[in-house]
Amino acid sequence: MNPSIDGSETGMIPTTRLVAKDVSFSYHGNDILTDVSLSLRGGNVVGVVGPNGVGKTTLFSLLVGDLSPRSGSVAVNGVPVAEMTDRSGIFGVSLPSYGFSSALSVRSALSDVCSALGAQRDTLARLKRRFGVDSFEHKRIGKLSTGMRKKFELVVAAMKEPPIMLLDEPTNGLDVESVAQLRCFVGECRQRGCLILVSSHSMSELDSVADSLIGVHDGSVAMLETFQPGVPGSAERSYQTMSTAEGGRRDAEK
Repeated sequence: MNPSIDGSETGMIPTTRLVAKDVSFSYHGNDILTDVSLSLRGGNVVGVVGPNGVGKTTLFSLLVGDLSPRSGSVAVNGVPVAEMTDRSGIFGVSLPSYGFSSALSVRSALSDVCSALGAQRDTLARLKRRFGVDSFEHKRIGKLSTGMRKKFELVVAAMKEPPIMLLDEPTNGLDVESVAQLRCFVGECRQRGCLILVSSHSMSELDSVADSLIGVHDGSVAMLETFQPGVPGSAERSYQTMSTAEGGRRDAEK
């Protein structure tokens, strides 16, 4: 069972809502995320911030159903992600853990993904041109630079033109021109009604592209209500406010 999301006739995506309710996840007995509840709508870019190792990638994997929560649930338009028959039509994901053989060429890998997803070949060709992937598609994946790898991952995530995209550190290794191209692409997806989640250590980048901000800190996940889109330094200040509040809460519980 999949949610009904079809904007093929107009190019616009009907309202999409991604809801996580009381989601917790543990690994080898250690709590990674606890009681996460979020409600996110399409037509928005949501930044995700937090230090390395706090659970940002785990959060993405839980939202798309690659990991199963210890408790709680995730749903898109009321349909539990765990019950979806084809998540590839709903989510586009760029995560380093999505492994491809290092011996494969970029051209072969993208062709295989296109066939597996049932994506359109002309969409793949357009994305390769847009992000310059056609200039290095002869290279083996194991020989790609960080920036090339990010472009490759972005094409994989966007290939089926999904209503929800989750991009993990998408600007790592990109030059200024490529970052500008990515910003433009994300803006176009937002205009079509996509929900885009972007994790990044670049607070200035999130100030520029995000409509709202999620902070991940010591197992807690929360919308940062003090974030002001487009205001320089707002992402950094908002996250520091969350970190300070969480530290105070833990001290009070001791």
